Amino acid sequence: EMLRSLVGSEMCIRDRDQIARHAGLATSHSLQVHSHALHFVDQCATQAQRRRLLAPIIAAEGLTTTLSSEPGRTARGPRHTTLAHRHGQGFVISGTKNFATLAAACSHLLVLVDGAPDSDVAGQRLALLVPVDAPGVRIEDTGWNPYGMRAGVSPLVHFDRHEVPEDAPVSYTHLRAHETPEH
Repeated sequence: EMLRSLVGSEMCIRDRDQIARHAGLATSHSLQVHSHALHFVDQCATQAQRRRLLAPIIAAEGLTTTLSSEPGRTARGPRHTTLAHRHGQGFVISGTKNFATLAAACSHLLVLVDGAPDSDVAGQRLALLVPVDAPGVRIEDTGWNPYGMRAGVSPLVHFDRHEVPEDAPVSYTHLRAHETPEH
């Protein structure tokens, strides 16, 4: 119910196709990344997390995007280099994400990170919903700028010892042994 109130209705692929046709690919892509992040939270978070994490986005009529891609990393390469370390009653994340479409317009970012090899979350993938204006989060206006998608704006996002509370992870997943980060 919370997700529906965020997007206004149950938007389907046909609707996004119409937006792409009439408003352009960049608008359609921006809507897609926002919808993907919200769907991820809706599907993976607990009911209590959905209420707590989505409420500020709804109140601010904010946007979200998912950050996974990293400079120099391919789908066949090592896992994420943006890492989470246990720190006090939460985590600290550091690293850089690229192709961050819509990030500068967002109120929150859904950030996919790996547990640092020397931490108690080693071998785990964490999904964290992070306020874009939080300390340790910096958006750099350089990044992906292809001719057909310039209006989509896809900057770099840097995390410099950004502190995340213990209850911030939307989900944890265990990586298979051969996918564990080698750092």
